[in-house]
Amino acid sequence: MTVNHISETSSIPGVDVASEGPNYNERYAGNESPEVYDLLGIGFGPANLAITVALLELWDQHKADGTEPKIKNACFVERHPRFSWHPGMLLPGSRMQISFLKDLATLRNPASKFTFLSYLHAHGRLPAFINRNADTPTRREYADYMAWGAKRVQELGGDALRIRYGEDVVSVQSLDGGKTVTVISRIQETGELRTRNASRLC
Repeated sequence: MTVNHISETSSIPGVDVASEGPNYNERYAGNESPEVYDLLGIGFGPANLAITVALLELWDQHKADGTEPKIKNACFVERHPRFSWHPGMLLPGSRMQISFLKDLATLRNPASKFTFLSYLHAHGRLPAFINRNADTPTRREYADYMAWGAKRVQELGGDALRIRYGEDVVSVQSLDGGKTVTVISRIQETGELRTRNASRLC
């Protein structure tokens, strides 16, 4: 699907506006008004987190090459109030059942700054992990790694990458013969409905 114009309609009564451009971010009565999304994700778990990591690295590559990416901005809508990875399964001492190499980036880009080894290095725990002689981290450690990655993509993504926590998706509709997808979500704290349109859904 390729649509150049994507809009988000405000759910504030009496307001119905649209915009073009990758980083549209005005304020209306303390609420965000329309943004333009080339990619809209439902949920922000490990899979979509890995997608945001790939997007950031793709944008960096396009910037270095002086070229224009097809996806210039993205938004992810998550029902939990913050990033969480299997919160009910973080038993003390429990370990992952897969290798740490199956992280957010290693199989795609071993040089990524978002690998599990990069996380360990950033926290000064790489030597201890190596000396432990195990390739399966504890579940608590891996959950912390995932949360670290989620925080970093938000910090580095700026206006082009938005993560919206605390919203329940209530409707997904296909418009214009499948060229546009409309996602309606409800903000848990206020009950306000938000309508976002995009050309790609994940």
